[in-house]
Formats: sequence, C-alpha cells, structure tokens
Amino acid sequence: MMIEEHKIAELTEKYLNGSLSETEKELFILMVNSNEDYKIQFEQYKTIYNTFRHIAVKKEVSELLFGSGKIKKQRIPWYTGAVMSRVKLYAAAAAISTVVVIGTLFSTGYFSIKKDQSNSYTLLKNTLINITKRQASLFKNFENKEEQVNYASGTCFPVSLNGYFITSLHLVKNANGVYISRSGDTSRYSTDVVIRDSLHDIAIVRITDTLFNQFKTLPFTITDKQLEIGEYVYTLGYSKNDIVFNEGSISSVTGYLEDSTAYQLSIPANPGNSGGPIISSNGEILGILLAKNSGEDNATFALKSLYINNLIDSLYKDPNIDFVLPKRSTVRTSDRVQFIRLLSPYIYRIEVY
Repeated sequence: MMIEEHKIAELTEKYLNGSLSETEKELFILMVNSNEDYKIQFEQYKTIYNTFRHIAVKKEVSELLFGSGKIKKQRIPWYTGAVMSRVKLYAAAAAISTVVVIGTLFSTGYFSIKKDQSNSYTLLKNTLINITKRQASLFKNFENKEEQVNYASGTCFPVSLNGYFITSLHLVKNANGVYISRSGDTSRYSTDVVIRDSLHDIAIVRITDTLFNQFKTLPFTITDKQLEIGEYVYTLGYSKNDIVFNEGSISSVTGYLEDSTAYQLSIPANPGNSGGPIISSNGEILGILLAKNSGEDNATFALKSLYINNLIDSLYKDPNIDFVLPKRSTVRTSDRVQFIRLLSPYIYRIEVY
C-alpha cells in the first residue's frame, strides 16, 4: 500500500516540528527507509521546511530588534525554542550535567507537547531499562560506572522446525544480543537476525546455539485466511515472566490509519506482547501483534498473516539458508484449552540487549 505524497509531506512536517511521539518517529523513519520514492519526498520536504523555518526566524528577529525600536514582550516562536534547546542540550552533554538536560527539557516545553499524544501508535515491546547507549556512555565517563544498555523483551514463535522464529522488527533492529527462552524451561538460546521487513515491522531470527534440538513438528499452520469483523481470536505472549493468554475479536479489518495490511483487535495487549501470534478458534495463526492505540481500551493492531508468509517464502527461496518448513499442522482440535496446552511450549520469550 503506497502512501500518498501529501501524507508524506504532512508526516515530514510533524516529524521535524516535534509533534510526533518517539514511537511514531521510529515508525515514520522505518516507512521512509522502506521505499526510494519516500526517501526522495522526505528529503525534498525537509529542505523546503528548513528553508521556510530559516526565513521565519530571520523575520522574527528583524521585527524584534528593528520593528519599533523597542524590545517587545512577545511569545518566542516554537522554532526559536527548538534551536535554543539544541544549543542547551549539546552544552549539557559536554558538561555531562543531568540537571541541565532535564531543566532544558522542561523550559522548552518538551514534556508539554506530549499531552496530545493520547491517541498514538504504541509499540508493545517491554523496555525495562529506558536509557540510550549514548546517554549510558556519558554517565559511564562521568561516574566511572559500568555502562548500562537498553533491555527489551517481547514474544516470538517458530516458523520452521530448525530454529527460525518470527518476531517484531522494532524489538531486534538495534540489538547487540538477542536471546530466546520459554516458560518453565531453563534453556536460553542465542540468535541472529537473518531477515528484516522494515515496511511491515517484522523480522526472522535464527537460533545459533548448538544445544538447540530442532522441533519434530509444529502444532499449528500460518494461514492467509482473511478474517471478518466479529470473528473470535486469542493470543499467547510474554507480558510477564509466565506465558499469558488473552482473547477478543476482530473489531476492524484495517489497522492504524486505515492500514490494509493489519487488523484492529478488541483484545488486551501489554508491553511484552509484541511479536506474539494471533490465533483463530481453529488453532490457525492469523497474524502477529505489533502495537496498540494508547487512547482506546483494547484497541490492538496485528499484521495479517499474508505478510508473515511472504517473508517466510523469501527466506525459503534463499539457497544459502537451510530452512525446514513444517508440512502440516499436527493438532486439530476444537477444545481451546487443549490446544493452548499444546501450543504454549512453542511460544517463546525474546530478550534483546
């Protein structure tokens, strides 16, 4: 689904003026990098935006200094505040001063612009240490302590018998280390990211640990079946250390901003559910959880399974990758409790550092 050019212009302006949340910025850049036309349009609109901002700043300064011969009491425009905040922020970084950084964020209104973000697209990764590696490095130099790193967790599930798992790309895209494990099992396996789909925010990771024994079978299939509004679905994921079951239904056949690649679900989802499967009452995997609308109760978004299968197909066709697909689902039962019991051992927790 191509994004119309006027929408790229609108999102570029919001990206540059700071009205997008951090998650929305992340998703926008993923989208821009997924398509050469988007990249060109983004760069063009960025140039136009910066040119007009420069002209506006010069006009304001001129009026302030020479308009009436007096210093006027007026509200400083947002773009002046943005420039000044950067100057202060760099000074604070040079001095390694946390107090100055926080003070600058408050004084430039950084926190106040977040008030209108209640309807934002919120990723479902569980970030336990919310500090960037760059900030951590500054703190290390200042305090002479060990460097802290980002730690996030989510969910993944196998798409082959020999250790290939699918999950959300936003979980693993900047990872130094990715490990998977499952509830009730002390084993923890290291993985590599082998394929990424930036447009749909999904990735496939491969277990590299020699201690892993490949699955004999998988108890589910990934179907391209299109769901209708009102159909029952459930999910399994790691919003806590133990695996968690949630249920609901399809509330819309399109996702966030009318995205035709996704469903909207009336199903609870919490940090850590990202990458978890959406499962039908027949035990078929119908999609993968990615995000939720923080402004609406139980409004969760899942990528449709068609795009999971497209990514699997691209991996399967690569002659350099040893990829074993299950031939069929091994379990067909209408007993939901029984199917969950059989499926749960195949749903893994993913930890990212």
